[in-house]
Amino acid sequence: MTGFPKSTVYDIINRLKKTGSVEHLPIPGRPLILTPKKRRYLGHLLKNDNATTSALMTTKLNNLYPDFNVSTQTVQHILKNKLNYIVCRPWSVPLFKESHVKARL
Repeated sequence: MTGFPKSTVYDIINRLKKTGSVEHLPIPGRPLILTPKKRRYLGHLLKNDNATTSALMTTKLNNLYPDFNVSTQTVQHILKNKLNYIVCRPWSVPLFKESHVKARL
């Protein structure tokens, strides 16, 4: 009739009777240290300079928010798990010499 399983409907009704609302309860556990705004700022830093290091990003973040202290490891964790970037060392790529350019043509 509603297109939802019976168990879902019963769960919502029970939650409404129990708490007076159909909203989910807050998730237990330690809150994230970086707010969504600070995470977006990290993504912005990396987008502008993709060869930057996590230590430099940590310094910029700590300078922007003086009362805030975040570690390099936390920045790496956020980049890897929340923003889906690959944390690795930047490569130095040698430039082509004129002989290489001619060989490619």
